[in-house]
Amino acid sequence: MAGALAAALFLSSCSLQQFFPKAFPTEAPPPEPAPVRASPAADSEWKTVITDSGDMAFRIRSDWTMEVVPSEPGFSATGSPAHEVRNAEGRLIATLQQNPGDDLPEALPGAAIQRIDSVPTPDVPLLVDSDKAQVVFDLTTHPNAKSHPIYGLTAGGKGLHGNKGYPLLAGPLQFQGELALDKSIRSAAHPEEALEAAKAYVYTQEYADLVAMFQSLEYHPKEAKKTTCEGASFVFTTKNIDCDTVVQVYQLARWNRAWDSRKGATVRVADDYKCTLDILGAKNLDPGVDGTCKYSPGYGSFSVKWRQQ
Repeated sequence: MAGALAAALFLSSCSLQQFFPKAFPTEAPPPEPAPVRASPAADSEWKTVITDSGDMAFRIRSDWTMEVVPSEPGFSATGSPAHEVRNAEGRLIATLQQNPGDDLPEALPGAAIQRIDSVPTPDVPLLVDSDKAQVVFDLTTHPNAKSHPIYGLTAGGKGLHGNKGYPLLAGPLQFQGELALDKSIRSAAHPEEALEAAKAYVYTQEYADLVAMFQSLEYHPKEAKKTTCEGASFVFTTKNIDCDTVVQVYQLARWNRAWDSRKGATVRVADDYKCTLDILGAKNLDPGVDGTCKYSPGYGSFSVKWRQQ
């Protein structure tokens, strides 16, 4: 009797399911729903901004701002200003730089670059390789450096890292930004946390709006502003290239020893500028020679007519 009572107490204190699992089938917990991408803000919440030179336009949120910033030395091969986009809190979220120079940062040697997201963009008329353009989001990690989640516009198989990674859109162009990670997870000691933060950012409202901004880029070369400048002995007009750069090209062209000064010639100056002078047998390339000079690889252009004063 005592044994039966003890057994009953034992069974009552334990789950019958533990002893008879097949008699009590359990249901697996439902899977967590897949995250859903945010949609860009409604059309009424956007405005169109135009670059300082007038040849490019794109849309930004109405509570975002775009500021024209003079180019720092080395950040533009032609002195073109940068266009910085900031969100409603004033944080820098993207920069457009035409004709980027050689001082742009490159990915550290040994860094791993992981593609987080990729979204195709509409074909932009007149832009080189624009049918291959994408908005991409990459995470660069390095065992001895901070993690850098970088998003931006790219085309023609180009990436986002360094001066060799700009999109080939009507010549050199860089339009990108970087996700500001929390300091506690940005260090080299937390690559997994940085990766998770980057993946989560893809589903935010800000990222959806950034993608829409990059996709809205338009090119209007006929609307580019012309600037009239004066050199030491000539007057010239320029588009997307600052006056000082044209003067420097002119000085380089004058003294470039690759020219046959007796016959006149075409020469490429600094691999970017193609200049032609009809020097009419002059022994030296003096300032009084008539000529023209064009910037060949991109949308920037200028024409020079230097004449005897």
